[in-house]
Amino acid sequence: MVLTMTVDPEIARMASLYQEQHMSIRAVGAACSRPAKTVHRRLVAAEIPLRAPGGGGQRRRPTPLSAEQERQMAEAYLGNGVSLDSLGAAFGVSADTVARKLRAQGVAIRAPGRTLAALRRGEPSAEILRLHQSGMPPRDIATQLGGVDAAEVARQLRGSGRTPHRGRAIPAGAELTTARERAGSVRALAKDLRVSEKRLRAALAAARTSSAAAQRAPGDEVPAGQDDSDRGHPDTRSACAA
Repeated sequence: MVLTMTVDPEIARMASLYQEQHMSIRAVGAACSRPAKTVHRRLVAAEIPLRAPGGGGQRRRPTPLSAEQERQMAEAYLGNGVSLDSLGAAFGVSADTVARKLRAQGVAIRAPGRTLAALRRGEPSAEILRLHQSGMPPRDIATQLGGVDAAEVARQLRGSGRTPHRGRAIPAGAELTTARERAGSVRALAKDLRVSEKRLRAALAAARTSSAAAQRAPGDEVPAGQDDSDRGHPDTRSACAA
């Protein structure tokens, strides 16, 4: 009877990365999504000879990446949003090497900190950008717009490469207008809320715009060629003409 030994595929991959590609235990762990201690324990259990810390004199230059590996690298970067560091650990090269290989294939490198999910979210709405540019933090923007989560506003701003502002929340709508009247001046209210006058003036302008839009009823617009004196008096011109 012939006995066969079943080899764990994960251990086989760990051994291949460690022995054939001369990756460090930490890099093997990153490539296999396992802690370095787990990789070390499994290699020892499999009786894989371990190199001295740092590789010693046995360390060799990494094998150049094949065309297939470079293709897989680009696919993982574009399709799955894998970072340069993670790809470097998986393929046994530096993040700079990964970036160079990707650029050689015409792949645009994402800005540091920008994940694929952030890029897919796209640009924030024009209203969010306007309020952000006025100095409002996500909490104030969410309060001003209504029906928007402050955390989502912050995610959209960061995803578009912008840094959300920080500061205390400013009341919105009629509450802000009332607070302004009670304070007597923008400067006094800004001091009371501990916010900048610039932020406060932008919030007041947005509140006035929202209030005017809410009060404007359908049909209030004056038709072209008709002035306010003619509104509600359709027979005025004909009567005068007669």
